[in-house]
Amino acid sequence: MKKENLIPGKTYLRKHKATMHSRYGSKEAEAEGYIECMQVTPAGAVFFQSGNLLKLTDEEIEREVREDQ
Repeated sequence: MKKENLIPGKTYLRKHKATMHSRYGSKEAEAEGYIECMQVTPAGAVFFQSGNLLKLTDEEIEREVREDQ
């Protein structure tokens, strides 16, 4: 998704790769979650997810953020 199309207050779907750690080692897995756009900044955007602020760069927004269908 292009950063210019983000609307503050709207919810988006974020699909990304995450590293899962266990006592048997680490494994890369696909993860997804809903994020709410709080503010669009010159360097990217600030989102709210599960009680935490999440800052994404322009590249991460293009690669990971999708509109919820």
